[in-house]
Amino acid sequence: MNTKKKFAYIALGGILVVVGMLATSLTTRMNRYGLIECTALRVVDKTGNRQILLSASDQGGQLRIYNKDNVSSAALSANKKGGLFYINGEYGKLKIVLSVVEGKNGGILSVFGKDGKSKITLSTNDNGGIIGVFGKGDDAKTVISIGEHGGRVYARGNDGKSMAQLGVYENGGHVINTDKHGDTIRSP
Repeated sequence: MNTKKKFAYIALGGILVVVGMLATSLTTRMNRYGLIECTALRVVDKTGNRQILLSASDQGGQLRIYNKDNVSSAALSANKKGGLFYINGEYGKLKIVLSVVEGKNGGILSVFGKDGKSKITLSTNDNGGIIGVFGKGDDAKTVISIGEHGGRVYARGNDGKSMAQLGVYENGGHVINTDKHGDTIRSP
């Protein structure tokens, strides 16, 4: 075999080795993983800011989503009571929470206002459900609930004393009104 043929075979062999290495590299990149196990996975943008965080703790799993300013905007997590889901507004202020509450009452959904206080709450009690609508203060201004003997609706004035209530109790239905001094005016 002459020298030219030897170099041709060596060159062909080298080309085949390079093609084989490229093919292996491409197929490795195209492989799909059936399972990835880790305790946390952080997805970042081009500048390194967190965008998504998947993590595990002794309470359970958690998914957090961050906005462009690296502020947590939403989360879904598990804990010993069950689960929690929340959505934040501007600057990370809480806007909506859906969670399992302690005890046997079940869950609660709360919607928050600009002041960071709950404005609407939907929850459960031993007899059924409760809807609360809140004003500027901490007291509920309107509540619809189920009691032991039936339904109740009440509205409270901004003064915290005047109120109107319609409800069903053990002895039947009734209406209660209180004036601005908190004195009860009741109609049977």
